[in-house]
Amino acid sequence: MFAKNNEITHIYGSIKFNGVQIMGNLLNKQDIAHIAKLAELEYSEEEIEKITGQLDKIISHVAKIGEADTSDVLSSSRVSDLSNVFREDKARPSLSREESLKNAPLEDNGGFKVPKID
Repeated sequence: MFAKNNEITHIYGSIKFNGVQIMGNLLNKQDIAHIAKLAELEYSEEEIEKITGQLDKIISHVAKIGEADTSDVLSSSRVSDLSNVFREDKARPSLSREESLKNAPLEDNGGFKVPKID
């Protein structure tokens, strides 16, 4: 799948965002298996079947966003007119080590203990 001129092209066809043509079945089981392999994820055949349908629906919904008429919407990097909303940096009391760790599932040497990630 790759993007070109406001259009996503897939080896089986294309969907257009502004031109609205939306094709179903954009992903197949081989695509999902390939993506899973790249992400070093292992899925059963049943899980791949389920994920294929779910991701296909998600991509179709995202493609519909391109149908929205945004010609009257001004470009903006913020959604509000607020400026400089930062507070003055003042020292204030923080949690004690005991308070911070009281809900920790595991604790070691005064810190959070987390499982090792291989």
